[in-house]
Amino acid sequence: MSGVTLVAAAMAAEVAPLVRALGAVKVRNPGLPQSTMLWRTPDGSVEVLVTGDGARLAREGISAWGTERAAGRAADRLLVLGVSGGLTPDLNTGDLVICHTLVALGFESQATPDSSWRAPSDLAREATLVTSPHIAATKAKKS
Repeated sequence: MSGVTLVAAAMAAEVAPLVRALGAVKVRNPGLPQSTMLWRTPDGSVEVLVTGDGARLAREGISAWGTERAAGRAADRLLVLGVSGGLTPDLNTGDLVICHTLVALGFESQATPDSSWRAPSDLAREATLVTSPHIAATKAKKS
């Protein structure tokens, strides 16, 4: 694989272990929104973007990142990391889930994971991911 992999998350705590493991360094970029933080690996192959929490900040941060990168290389891959509330009792902390179907705000879109990112079934599983603009804190709201 060549090109840039963009890893996006809402909160710095979600990517802190990854940033450390990659040896990425924080990059100052005046073209990004104030809430946004960016780290880059020494070889430039991975950039880690923290946008702030919420759909608006995610949209603005990733859009600004793309605008800044337009003159250079675009992302070949986008990985979104985050904390999620599981509706499946067998989903444990630290489990890796690869989205094959995304359900968001009343519409469904099919997404096929890149086969080069698939992991053995003992490391990850493919699943439907559901996004909501509100926290579903009760059993009734999760159904």
